[in-house]
Amino acid sequence: MESSILDAEEFLLLVAVPYLNRENMITRKQPITAKLALKMFNCLGQQRCCENISHPFVILLCLCEMLQECEHFWDRECRKDCMKQDIITAMGYLPLDDPLTAKDPALVWFKHHLSNFDLPVVLRLRTVLGMDDDQCLQVIATQLWVGEQIEGTVAETKGDNQYRSAFEFSAIDDGCLQFSLHAISQNARHFTFDWNEIVASLAQVLPDLLHSEWLHVMTVCEHLLTSSRLILLTHTSTYTTSSPCVNLTDIKVPLGVAQLLTDACMVWNQSKTLTDTAWVFVAQGLATVIREICLVDPKLEDSVNSRTYLLAQIFCQMCHVMSVLPLQACDHVYLVMLQTLNIYKGVKMQCRTSSSPGDWRAYFYICQNLEMSMLDVLKRYVKEEMTEKSNLERQMEEILEINRGI
Repeated sequence: MESSILDAEEFLLLVAVPYLNRENMITRKQPITAKLALKMFNCLGQQRCCENISHPFVILLCLCEMLQECEHFWDRECRKDCMKQDIITAMGYLPLDDPLTAKDPALVWFKHHLSNFDLPVVLRLRTVLGMDDDQCLQVIATQLWVGEQIEGTVAETKGDNQYRSAFEFSAIDDGCLQFSLHAISQNARHFTFDWNEIVASLAQVLPDLLHSEWLHVMTVCEHLLTSSRLILLTHTSTYTTSSPCVNLTDIKVPLGVAQLLTDACMVWNQSKTLTDTAWVFVAQGLATVIREICLVDPKLEDSVNSRTYLLAQIFCQMCHVMSVLPLQACDHVYLVMLQTLNIYKGVKMQCRTSSSPGDWRAYFYICQNLEMSMLDVLKRYVKEEMTEKSNLERQMEEILEINRGI
């Protein structure tokens, strides 16, 4: 009768689990890396091989230590963002579904170590710890977002560290995001957030978040802009010499989100805190947000002037961002710029074919001023050594070609 040397559960405990620890993430000198150990653990977890683990809280503590380390990706050159989701997945495979009493020795032992972890790590364990209570989470969200403003001392007490905690809370999952949005909406006093404080907090928190978590954070910023809790602070005059008759209220949300990210990039550039590897990561995140939030706004489909102006501004903002990126990080922003130009060109072509001669002529003059500014910004900000610059210039020439015949 044939039998394997190790069954799956023995393999899990002897080969994968011993290498699930924070030290292995840092030193990477053990025979099996933490990343590979996580992959093996999750692969076996999918096969239901973790269900009979006898001391799950010991493993959970190790995973929490690893997750805490992943909250700060860029303290070394090592990229850990790809491990964060694997750690969260591994936590879900541990047999912790059975109800535990408050006096359970294993739970008491585990809670004793919770003070070593930041709030985002603890809140990911809220179901295990019996903290999955709506009222409890709403209190946390309210305290993080509006607790200090209620006293009317926003400028004095609401520093970027507390905004950072609020954004980190919102990024944890969809549930925490909804509690944050509710806390901001339900506050009786209509306070406003300071633009520069929000930018500083975004610059602190975004590099340490997964790109999916970026979308949670920027959804909060969308809500702040929509509810006028955050007043749009644009730098449009930096890019364009003249502005068409556009109601900025129509485009304040996508324009504001793009401007917040642009300003955060300027903060990163001035502080010199990001390595080239980190710049690639944040460029990917920025591109994700621009595509998912700023370039998709169905409310603007019937407002040609507003949509045209928004696209022109986003293109100029991305040119500005590209001026501070290392060359290896430019590709992600370049693709966003190319997508923006394609949408802009499509809007313009549609307007030309569907508008009366008088309407088209009025629209043409708006486009002409914007496009000359876009071309100037492209030449001013984008590096000459950027090989794709010539392609962007060709795209701009094609857009300008539509103007011929006026």
